[in-house]
Amino acid sequence: MELNSFDKVVIGTWGLGGAYGHYNKKQAINVIEYAYKLGFREFDTAPEYGSTEAYLGEVFSKTSDVKINSKFGSFSEGKNFSINALTNSIENTLKNINKDSLNVIFLHNPREEINNYDNIFSLFEDLKNAGLIKFSGLSMAKDFDYSPKTDVNKFDVLQNDLNLLYIQPLKLNYDKKVVFMARSPLASGILSGKMDEGIIFPTKDHRSNWLKGTRLNSILKRVSVIKRHFNDYDVSSLSFRFLLNNEMIGKIIFGVRNIDHVDKIYNCLNEPKLPDTIIKKIIDMNDNDFGLIDEEHLGY
Repeated sequence: MELNSFDKVVIGTWGLGGAYGHYNKKQAINVIEYAYKLGFREFDTAPEYGSTEAYLGEVFSKTSDVKINSKFGSFSEGKNFSINALTNSIENTLKNINKDSLNVIFLHNPREEINNYDNIFSLFEDLKNAGLIKFSGLSMAKDFDYSPKTDVNKFDVLQNDLNLLYIQPLKLNYDKKVVFMARSPLASGILSGKMDEGIIFPTKDHRSNWLKGTRLNSILKRVSVIKRHFNDYDVSSLSFRFLLNNEMIGKIIFGVRNIDHVDKIYNCLNEPKLPDTIIKKIIDMNDNDFGLIDEEHLGY
């Protein structure tokens, strides 16, 4: 997986499937087509992301230069990592995307559900040998320690949260052959620079379950510190550039909901590299929890 700056971007479709409230097919198709028109060629989806697999299949059924990554094991009705469930899931995904194979298939955020990964890795090998996938992946549950259960370096691709508010994955020593994909570059919209303490999310917006009250206020304090120290930078662009400039990060999943989001990503690709002093300052801020006292448990 050799990468250039443009190939480093993966367009995430979770927001096109209703994760942030109601979204319709026409809007989703328009955004996907626009991203392709600008030159983006890799997309991230999952069975749990509404109808986004089918949307990608409709747009790209006759297109050969697109990479589609999906997931299995986590479904709207719950998690199931049995070999039978995973096999059925990938068969359904391939039908939905109208393709004979996937680029990456990720285990979708397992925690305690898997005790023995041997059968899982055997399944990955079978899928590769059958030409159904190119790479095996683990979409990691944030802050979960996988080391007692498996060696994550056995996967081809790892995916985890990484942004201005959460840099822990940068401290882990992954094998150089493993591609690391950063997700949630704007921390579910927190780093858009547009949130305040009075925001109330619709009930169908996943953030309504956790981004509220004391935790919301604490996280927004951290954003205020970022804005104060980097007042010459737009906070969302700073977050994007922080990830794009990091050599440890192989790819970044940028979730989109509209054409403006796609334009923002495209424009950041043409921005100059962030100075090393800025990157060091961001890391130092995280290490000191942005100067907050006894609020680490309320972080992103």
